[in-house]
Amino acid sequence: MPYPTHLPFEKMKTLAARLLYLDCIPHVPGDIHHPGTTAEEVAQVLNYLHGQMIQFTNAGGVSPDTQQLDKFLQEAAQRLRSSMDLSPFSLGGSQAVRHGLDLLHDVAQRLSCYSCSHPSKVCYGHPYHDAEVVSRGGECIKPLKRLFEVARDVARLYYSKYATNCGRLPAVEFSTSYDSIGQTLTVPYHVRGETEHASGEGNPATVRLYLDPQHFDRSTYWVVPYVLFHECICHAFQPMKSQPGRTAEPYDGFSEGWMDWVAYSILNRLCLGQDPGGQLVSQMPHAADNAREAGIFHGARQHVSYPLDTSNPEAPTVLHGVTTAKRFFGVLDHLPGNSDNNWPMFFRISFDLNLQHEWNMETETFFRKLASNLADPRKHKQIKSCIISFLKSNDIRSLIGRILALPS
Repeated sequence: MPYPTHLPFEKMKTLAARLLYLDCIPHVPGDIHHPGTTAEEVAQVLNYLHGQMIQFTNAGGVSPDTQQLDKFLQEAAQRLRSSMDLSPFSLGGSQAVRHGLDLLHDVAQRLSCYSCSHPSKVCYGHPYHDAEVVSRGGECIKPLKRLFEVARDVARLYYSKYATNCGRLPAVEFSTSYDSIGQTLTVPYHVRGETEHASGEGNPATVRLYLDPQHFDRSTYWVVPYVLFHECICHAFQPMKSQPGRTAEPYDGFSEGWMDWVAYSILNRLCLGQDPGGQLVSQMPHAADNAREAGIFHGARQHVSYPLDTSNPEAPTVLHGVTTAKRFFGVLDHLPGNSDNNWPMFFRISFDLNLQHEWNMETETFFRKLASNLADPRKHKQIKSCIISFLKSNDIRSLIGRILALPS
């Protein structure tokens, strides 16, 4: 079967250069303060360098397809380092900035398209050929591929550990695509995700990141794990047998609200080093920043303003789903077998619901009825009874049926 698609070659060059810069150059003046240099002076240097980076890492109209990606990165790194010698700002005590530039230069020099792929198969601007090279190797965007692998592996660990009968989970592949998206919602992120399910039993799901490399900044980079965790945990394992090739609906309160809170909570647990999957945090060099930006983005997706903000029309649905999930989590208190820890039971029921063979009108009615009953504390005892019955039968269909049978 064909390899997942990836960004056009020109835009891949820009993205690779941005990733290299963001991983090597320090960003917080307070973290790189040196005696004799004020934080304001360091900030000036960083702002100047950021402007140079925008200029030198943009491959558009500058780097033809005949120029290999590694040569473009090496040239950009050299121009960045040289630009500081000509800048109006003295590096002075900002040795961390100089070290970052040297590191960026050294890493760029070690990159080789020939090491990533066979010499006769390096990327040259042909979409299908380059997609295969990036899918099989892709050293140029390794930071993003590593974050995807963490999200995918953590999702597998959690489903395997907590779901009642997860069976054989499908393979999940990574893809990138260009989208000239502006700032999303009210927060400074220029990235979105989508999961597509291929036709045919056992075919992989594809998690695709949509981004514009020219707007790929630190905030966007740091929020990528949240987007990937959402796609892998909320959508990648959802069975869509009757409608292969489709993507999840953005206004599904269970997927976009309830399961998004699950994904966000698991990402936070990972950043805190909690198992399962806690050991994978070593693959996330910006874990603290990832957790912070995830919280901001997760909150922004639920932010309901009045009159309704047309740039965030799904906010009421997302907020409703998150609120329902949190209320259900609270109902799990003091149930037999949860050992005063609601998370294992909550994960089990969430994953079992998400693994339903079909999310149809019946299950949508179930979710609405569950939400309405959870909104009334007087009905929580009935819901607890339904959960206890599920724990005895291990049949998620029985839980759905009992909730549906509750009086309105």
